[in-house]
Amino acid sequence: MAEVGTAIAIVQLADRVIGLCMYWIEAVRDAPADLRSILLETSMLQTIFKHIEFLIACDNTASAAFNDLAKPDGTLEHCHRILTSLIDLFPDGDMCTGHASSSKFTVMTARLAWPFKESKARKLLEELGRYKTAITLALTAASA
Repeated sequence: MAEVGTAIAIVQLADRVIGLCMYWIEAVRDAPADLRSILLETSMLQTIFKHIEFLIACDNTASAAFNDLAKPDGTLEHCHRILTSLIDLFPDGDMCTGHASSSKFTVMTARLAWPFKESKARKLLEELGRYKTAITLALTAASA
């Protein structure tokens, strides 16, 4: 069941993006609104994939539609790439685990660097939203 493995990988990436967003929203006073948008969009995508895992595991109803989405260079591959790109926008992940590298200087540097990453983040977020919609439509059509 390669589909379940793909869904799990995307859920794990989404979980990482969500954790990073939550950390930076909490750590940076007046954090950019884009972080909240990324948090919400990624959370919704993660929920969709958790439900896909459930449906495939229970009765395989989502499997045919999911296989179409999982084709090479398909929707799922693009979602994986987008989530990875979103993770790359954030500073070193050690900050989120409470290591000593977490400092006010690093937080300030990240805050100052965000405007340079903002347009890329917005483009990735828009693209992720389109793929999320395509996934939802494909699964809805398959279950009708």
